[in-house]
Amino acid sequence: MQAVPNLMPPRIYRRIRSREAKARPGARELEICILAGGLSTRLGRDKAKVRLAGKTLLSRIKEAAKKTGKSVRVIRKDLVPRCGPIGGIFTGLVKSRAESVVFLTCDMPFISAELMGLYLKPIARGKMLFAKTQGKWGFPLRVGKEAVPIIREQIVRGQFSVQRLAAVLNVQAAIIPKRMRSQLLNVNTQQDLERARAHVGPRS
Repeated sequence: MQAVPNLMPPRIYRRIRSREAKARPGARELEICILAGGLSTRLGRDKAKVRLAGKTLLSRIKEAAKKTGKSVRVIRKDLVPRCGPIGGIFTGLVKSRAESVVFLTCDMPFISAELMGLYLKPIARGKMLFAKTQGKWGFPLRVGKEAVPIIREQIVRGQFSVQRLAAVLNVQAAIIPKRMRSQLLNVNTQQDLERARAHVGPRS
């Protein structure tokens, strides 16, 4: 079998393996992590700090997440930089003491606590829950701690796509009611931001 090249710098790889080895068993069943460390290249500025209706995108989704009553963590710096969202997922899982983590992104300002609640319901151990829109997997998503070695290997192989990650995990689609699907709007570009501002009205 041909060896897979390790695209992760050795120093970072050793540090992460050390973190994994020292990780304590989950003290909580669930935690919510908000990814806020992206490069925001398409928008041209830090998405977490962009204001919408008087609040930053990050503060909007953080407030909604706190309403669930679950512990909320914001991931601003990934353990392995420049790996896209998969780097944030990996970082959240390694740092969390929870058995399972619900991941949100700061560029989804309309996600409600009600929608998050769909991800907080009991699911079979080993199952991962991803949103699926227009045939593509995406956020919000729920991943168990047992996925850490798989995600680490994806990073080592340079496979940073959420779609590739879904292909190697035991993923099922979250059932999101039609009335909630508009909450999945991502603010990736200036055009997306204008759409979001039109949605909330003149206060934005």
